[in-house]
Amino acid sequence: MRPRVLHALLMISAAACSGAPGAPATPAPPHTTDAPAVAELQPTPAPTPPTLRLPGDVRPVRMALDLTIVPTAATLSGHLRADAEVVTSTRVVWLNGNGLTLEHASVAGHDATVIPGNDDFVGLDAGTALVPGPVTIDVDFTAPIDHTKSQGVYAEAEGNDTYAYTFFEPIDARRAFPCFDEPAAKVPWQLSFHVPSDHVALGNAPVTAEHDDGDGMKTVELAETPPLPSYLVAFVVGPFELVDGGTAGRAATPIRFVIPKGRAAELRWAKEVTPKVVAALEDYFDMDYPYGKLDVAVVPRFWGTMEHPGLVAMGQPLTLIPPDQETLPRQQSYANILAHELAHYWFGDLVTMAWWDDTWLNEALGEWLDVIITDAAMPSWRYSDERLERASWGMSADEADVAHPIRRPVDTREGIQASFDNAITYAKGSTVLSMFEAWVGPDRWQGFIRAYVHAHAWGNASAEQFIAAMGEALGVEVAAAFRTFLDQPGVPRVTATVTCAGGAGTIELTQQRSLPPEATMTTAQSWQLPVCVRWSDAHGKHGGRACTLLDGGAGAIATDACPARVLLNDGATGYYRSTYDGATARALLATPRRGDAYALAGIERRMVIADVAAAVALDRLPVTDALAMVPDLLADRDERVAVAGLSLMLIDNRVLDDADYARSHRWVRKVLGTLARKLGWSRGAHDSDDRHRLRRSVVAWTAYADDPTLVKQARALADTWLAQGTGVSDDMIGGVLGVAAWNGDAAFFDRLVAAAKATTDRRTQGRLIRALGDFRDPALAERARALVLVDDFDIRETRSIIYGQIYENATREAMWTWLQDHLDDVLGRLRMDEAAGLMASIAGAFCDADHRAAAAALLGPRAKTIDGAETALDQALEGVDQCIARAARQLPAIQRFLARY
Repeated sequence: MRPRVLHALLMISAAACSGAPGAPATPAPPHTTDAPAVAELQPTPAPTPPTLRLPGDVRPVRMALDLTIVPTAATLSGHLRADAEVVTSTRVVWLNGNGLTLEHASVAGHDATVIPGNDDFVGLDAGTALVPGPVTIDVDFTAPIDHTKSQGVYAEAEGNDTYAYTFFEPIDARRAFPCFDEPAAKVPWQLSFHVPSDHVALGNAPVTAEHDDGDGMKTVELAETPPLPSYLVAFVVGPFELVDGGTAGRAATPIRFVIPKGRAAELRWAKEVTPKVVAALEDYFDMDYPYGKLDVAVVPRFWGTMEHPGLVAMGQPLTLIPPDQETLPRQQSYANILAHELAHYWFGDLVTMAWWDDTWLNEALGEWLDVIITDAAMPSWRYSDERLERASWGMSADEADVAHPIRRPVDTREGIQASFDNAITYAKGSTVLSMFEAWVGPDRWQGFIRAYVHAHAWGNASAEQFIAAMGEALGVEVAAAFRTFLDQPGVPRVTATVTCAGGAGTIELTQQRSLPPEATMTTAQSWQLPVCVRWSDAHGKHGGRACTLLDGGAGAIATDACPARVLLNDGATGYYRSTYDGATARALLATPRRGDAYALAGIERRMVIADVAAAVALDRLPVTDALAMVPDLLADRDERVAVAGLSLMLIDNRVLDDADYARSHRWVRKVLGTLARKLGWSRGAHDSDDRHRLRRSVVAWTAYADDPTLVKQARALADTWLAQGTGVSDDMIGGVLGVAAWNGDAAFFDRLVAAAKATTDRRTQGRLIRALGDFRDPALAERARALVLVDDFDIRETRSIIYGQIYENATREAMWTWLQDHLDDVLGRLRMDEAAGLMASIAGAFCDADHRAAAAALLGPRAKTIDGAETALDQALEGVDQCIARAARQLPAIQRFLARY
């Protein structure tokens, strides 16, 4: 539970009214004489604080902060000076503040009374009415330095040193200082710091001056920033090591890495690829990097990665890669996430959404562009293929009654957090953008994006302005079609019927909303849908490609011959499901023949696999049809297709009794065993990256199904790694440790605990703790649960034990019982977004009506107190409902299938 500040603010107000405000933490600047004209007011009732948004009667023009920060301390102190404009007459200036202590405040040079607000607001009563015109606001305050949840200004220890960082998105700047904490309040900021003499202090803008204060402290002054909303203000303070990263781009932008002391040797990859990402972004926008400097602040955990202008935050496990751990997945993770964060320098920082209902303008655009930039920086990776996984994720979430539009109204705190929905805002949003890019052509689309960014640079924009720019650059019909995807939920499902006469053909197309049979929403919904179809004869000698805008329920494409093969999503760029029966899907998935001019590319075959999986989930194709496709797909010479084929192993262990669960393991060993043992745990000298990707997918899966050879190998490799730190590649160690734990004894459990306590590397510790969640022996699983809340480990690591146990048949019920006794303690130690995600995962672990009802009863009331949790829980519970209905339809066929094993 988040602590409330009302009691503290009441005490502050009483002190202010008594004329004893207390000494300011830092000297206040001289009172100004710019007081606007005033008018006497009659006594009025105590003002009512805002509920979500500031009233808009006062808006900022420029903000200045003077902060005293010692990372080991519990609080920071500071002085805010805000140059503002009174828009409409008011007596009270409302600011955002959460958990702050306001020691003194003045408005227009006169002492102001602090008015208690609520968790989000504090008022400054000027005593007289402020009339329209300029006004200066001064506030002395203290704010907490968080040492447990990584929110607001937070601190983390590294060895004997402690470092302070910030993370304010979406509405946590108010935890650090009073401010106008809304994205439309985009103004220049000037920051100065008082910090220990041996510490570094950095922010969004360059350091302009530094001088000794005596008593072991110094002052660091920064230049004024370009206009920024409060959530993008950032700073770090601590005994950092600064590592030169060279320069990048057209203006030779200087790059530095801001890291904990002693870890510079782990920056090789980051130093190589960061300039490439900057250059690729400049090329895409045909614009110089906009923020003068690029400091990469390496923050302690994966979470905390953030697009602060000039001071991008990148997670330590992403950025710091020891030379012996520099595998392709780690290289790709850093490069792609950096591309995403720096894409925000244009989408979000340079052009900022006006309010959180347009979070998609930041996140969907950033997600769409990060793939393009990663491809440009590292073309050999073929990283654009990864967009298919994002598309499938978005579509799966969209096939639900509770699905929401990409752009959703935000009128609650819950709505602000929920606007960052990964599946819809990010994955669906980016896929829809890619679809329209493919429809109009990449060059025209790029021209539109450049024009939009240039038109709104250094300001704010809304969906209406984005769509207006689209209409101007690409045509009103494109903008109108795009809007049908922005403002309504759901994913289209396209069905084709082929008719032939006189040597020619017609492909009749229909669309409806893709939903499972148990859904209550209507499928009679349509979009202005760009559909691109590729067709050919049976041998691929003659065919064609055509696109149409499917406006309304039906449309048609004429062909000059009778099609024998029709691919409904040419290029796999469309955001829609394609309807295929089993025979058609098998024909499309067949290995391409030599000389087939219209053969499906790998990404198109993977899209067909995703369509098959969706058809099974939504009861449009028998599950046994999909299961029968798996062996041929695993043997495919395109190993990315083989990996995708694993997604058709559609047997959900949650619905199986013990006997069928054992049979499912025998089936996995039968289907995957030969390939998995051939691949083994170690990469061969001549294995391609795609071959190794297949290894990562197949071997651990088979070992968890109790393949004795792989289990024995995993335990031996785990023992060697624990003793020597060698013998297993970095991208396989998670599977090795997990399988060893799955079959482990008490001695192995003790070794993992000891290693987790001994290591100083967070990534290594996280892996060890995650493995502790894989023990299925009841006594050892109980010991693992006892570690979730111990002081030796951070809850942000030990929550992985909850995930591990709640999703495994052998431990689910015991973990559920434990959670009923300990849930409040767990949630109270997590940030709201972490708590919301955990609650959704707990609910989503079940597939029966009794547990569904119990989860709703336990989690529902708590979700109302946690921002974003109600939306996440609703989505999870509908997923359970779908699972229950799907099991009722499919379980008999699955049981007959498994009876053969």
